[in-house]
Amino acid sequence: MKRFLKFKGRKGEEIAQRFLEKKGFKIVEKNYQRKNFEIDLIAQRRNEIHFVEVKTVFSLKTRPEEHFNFFKLKKIKKGILFYLKEKKIDLGKFKIQIDLLAIEVSLKLKKIKIRWYQNIC
Repeated sequence: MKRFLKFKGRKGEEIAQRFLEKKGFKIVEKNYQRKNFEIDLIAQRRNEIHFVEVKTVFSLKTRPEEHFNFFKLKKIKKGILFYLKEKKIDLGKFKIQIDLLAIEVSLKLKKIKIRWYQNIC
């Protein structure tokens, strides 16, 4: 089961990466991990840095959004602060935002549905 969850997460992140690249983003980090947090994708377009959480479901029984909550958002915010400090990013030069990509994969119908929630806080 753990192996499937890891596969599901990686597959969703691959889909998300392709989606963002088609929108003109450059992926600067994947699975940025430090201490007790992880940021799935960090993408840049012009003077924007997007910290992207990817939630993927392979079943239509739940929506990916249901797997995102306040505690996850709090961890992402801590991760962003750590990332900005580590990379010495000048906040005067960049717009920072947190996005959620909700991905539904229907293997039976061979369809992928993506909902992009931008600047969620």
